[in-house]
Amino acid sequence: MQWSLVAGAAGVLAVLVVRRGLADGWRWWDDPPENPVAPDVTWPQALEWAGATGAAMALAQLLALRGSAIGWRLLKGTLPPL
Repeated sequence: MQWSLVAGAAGVLAVLVVRRGLADGWRWWDDPPENPVAPDVTWPQALEWAGATGAAMALAQLLALRGSAIGWRLLKGTLPPL
């Protein structure tokens, strides 16, 4: 139960941070599409945004989970439960 809370909280925090960072970083080049299905958003724009968002979220969740596991191992002395 404890591991589920730790891993879940780390994942949520990572997604929030990455979502904000990705949108801010995207603004250096162009405005990110607020709604990828809107008629004024082209297919290439929607695909770029979806690809970047998906990759960034997956990486953030992986880093959060691995970081949580390292912290768990340092505090508890064992690997986290599956």
